[in-house]
Amino acid sequence: MKSKIIILAVKESRHILRDPRTLTIILLLPIIMILLYGYAINLDLKNIPVVVVDYDNSALSRQMVEKMTASKYFSVVARPQEVYKAGDYIYSSRAMGIVVFPKGFQNDSQKREGTSIQFILDGSDANTATIASGYFEAFLGDLKGGLSSAAPFSIKPRILYNPELESVNFIVPGLSAIFIMLICALLTSATIAREKETGTMELILTTPIRAYQVLIGKVLPYIVIAVLICITIVTFSHFWFQVPVVGKCVVLLSMTLGYVFCALSIGIAISAAVKTQQVAMTMAQATTMLPSVMLSGFIFPVASMPLPLQWISKAMPATYYIKIIRGIMLKGVGWHALWPDFAVLVAMGLFFLFLGMRKFSTRLT
Repeated sequence: MKSKIIILAVKESRHILRDPRTLTIILLLPIIMILLYGYAINLDLKNIPVVVVDYDNSALSRQMVEKMTASKYFSVVARPQEVYKAGDYIYSSRAMGIVVFPKGFQNDSQKREGTSIQFILDGSDANTATIASGYFEAFLGDLKGGLSSAAPFSIKPRILYNPELESVNFIVPGLSAIFIMLICALLTSATIAREKETGTMELILTTPIRAYQVLIGKVLPYIVIAVLICITIVTFSHFWFQVPVVGKCVVLLSMTLGYVFCALSIGIAISAAVKTQQVAMTMAQATTMLPSVMLSGFIFPVASMPLPLQWISKAMPATYYIKIIRGIMLKGVGWHALWPDFAVLVAMGLFFLFLGMRKFSTRLT
């Protein structure tokens, strides 16, 4: 009896060793998870992009800006002359906050009642805005002792686009990106692999059908499902959770189609490259789902991650779509500000579709 068990164990071991892709995923997945959870789950922000508007242009305000620039927590990306020009940086997500020094800042700092600094924050990312506000208060507290004038100044915070910092306004729009990637990439990746595994692909290929027709027929239902999911999430979140929809729904839907196209192309590329559903779904989960949650800015700020992970986040389609959907729903951002992100999604989709077409063949191998 023991010899039979050993023989079966050896046989199964040989099957595992004959599938190097599954074996590689099994061995590498725990390491990948440890690295992602170890580095990505980090709520400590560094180099928060801010814009400085200095109406006073005094020695004290310039000294504070220099200290801010030298700090590891803030990065001054621009210094426009007017606040309305600085607002464009938040509108287009190029900056997280605006620091405003009022006219007469240095003179008022010498008075008994003191003076104030206005800190305008982008509330569409509620977690980052809350952390950044706390950092700025701590930064000013540490800064007072090192300035040439112990100015009794205070902060006047102002939150744009999400004044109450409601977390639901931050989380719910990002869920669209996660669920669409789940439907499109994860499930689509198993479609062609399932046909190969069950042997039904041979029956399909006996018919007069082209490769692109097989792919379109396979992914068309998932396009409809993904769009319906997006509409459902936006509608339900608006009427149930009172998440605002400031922008145009037509712009959101058209840009969602670009994200759906990209996610489907990734699923097709994975499905065409592997032979079993198990490997396809595992590979899709490891390369799309988990990185989309951890590295896209859905929950954890990308700016707090190590530089290599920030580079990887730029290769995640969800990073661009989360910026799109939050920008349209919470800020009312239009096509003119978001078309670069849409173009990146379409370019990624074309790249992965090309890979999938190259891998997919109308002849069984």
